Parts: sequence; structure tokens; C-alpha cells
Amino acid sequence: MIIQCTEKDREMLVSYLKKEPVYNTFILADIEDLGFDSDVQDVYAEVEGGECVGVYLRFYRNLLIFCEDDRTNTDFLEQLFGTFLPDVVMGKPEAVSVAGRLLTDHCFEKKGFYALEDASCLEEASVEPETARVEDAAEIFHFIQGIPEIAHMYTSEEMIEDRIRNGFGVHYVIRENGVIVSHGNSAAQSSATVMIGGIATAAEYRGRHLAGQIVSRLCLDIMEKGKTPCLISLRGEEDNLYTRLGFRKIGDWAMLTNGGKKDEQ
Repeated sequence: MIIQCTEKDREMLVSYLKKEPVYNTFILADIEDLGFDSDVQDVYAEVEGGECVGVYLRFYRNLLIFCEDDRTNTDFLEQLFGTFLPDVVMGKPEAVSVAGRLLTDHCFEKKGFYALEDASCLEEASVEPETARVEDAAEIFHFIQGIPEIAHMYTSEEMIEDRIRNGFGVHYVIRENGVIVSHGNSAAQSSATVMIGGIATAAEYRGRHLAGQIVSRLCLDIMEKGKTPCLISLRGEEDNLYTRLGFRKIGDWAMLTNGGKKDEQ
């Protein structure tokens, strides 16, 4: 049975999601930050015998899925997609592949899921990143939309503005001549982990370790809170900024994005 969750379901949801707390950083953070009464978020659970066996969370126009043992509910997704067409679907590859069979115009992509294991490799700052303010949201959104690799993850200026205003994440930028040339942010935060995202440098400024310095600053902030930095990356182990900084792959993460031809799943 699928239910739309309310506050009374929090304990059941959190207990289920904490079976894999690193993978569920996004969902745990969204529940903690916004709960069950926000206009930008809905939380659904599949319940059997009083136990949660699957979670589906809409955040703005994104959908996150977590189901153990390949139990993604195709009938529920088909019903949901009849009223809500997500721009992005995220989760473990097995669950996202099920959604992909219904969203045939979406593009499937599998990435590595990383956690920081060796903080001694973080870079020292030669340029001090600036902490972005609410009034910087429009500029950040415009910058990110010029980076094809991550543009689809930031679907609205409003989302960036809300996160900065409400303290849901810290955005760092490096500017040259008053213009943003590199960016990164902390995003979802659970009790044990913090996700890093939005890491990008304008093409003409790459090769100067700007992104590495932003990631390092974010990691230091996160570790000061006693939490583990995590991130998602398409790159392999070779020539990977994150592995050079001490991150190690712990598994795979998949995404469906609206538009384009799907890759083989």
C-alpha cells in the first residue's frame, strides 16, 4: 500500500532510510529540512505489514527513490507520472532503471558515489572563496546553466535562493573581475553526512585548481561539524579531481534527466 506521509510517519521513514544513511543523504535531509507540509515537497512510502519497504520523494521537479531488494513499485510510478512529470529522477541504478522504462524520453546516466576518506589530500587555498548571499542566486543560476554537465541539477533560481536563505546549504564562489568563474556548494545534510554539489569552473579558467580549493573548503566546513563529505561524479578513478583530494568510490548512483536519448541501462 502506498501512502502520502505526514509527521506521524517520520519515525518509520527515518528508521528505514537509515539502513543506508550515506545513500539516503538527500532524502533524509529533505525530510529533516522541510518535513511533510511544504509546497515544494511530497513524501510517499510503500508500507507492508506496518513496515516501510520503499520511499519516493518529490522535491520541486525532482524525484528521489529508495527501495531495497529491487522492489520499486512500477504501478505507483505510472500513476504518479500521470500527474507529475519529473525533470530528474535519482537513486540507485536498479530503482532508476524501473522509472526509465516509463519515462522513455529521459536520458539515463550512471555516476560514482564518493565519500571522503583521506582529508590529508585536501588543497590549501591560494584564493579565498566567497560565501554567496541570497542576492547572488540569479548569478549562480546563470553560471551553472552554462555548465552542461550540471545544469540539469539546478532547475530553478528559486531553489538556489531558498537554500541560501534558509541555510540548507553553503554556496562558495570565486570571482575574477567581478564575475563568477568557479562555484561549489554543500547541499543535503543528514545527521552523519553532507552532500557536495554544483562543482564547476568556467572553461577558460580550468587548470588553476579553483574547483579543488572550493571542494577543500567545503570539506573542512563539513568535517568541523563531525560529518562526512559525500559527492556524485561521472568521472572514473583516473583524472578525477575528487579522488586526488581523498574521496573514494563507495557505489553507484543513477539519474534520469528530461530530454535526449537514453543510454543502455
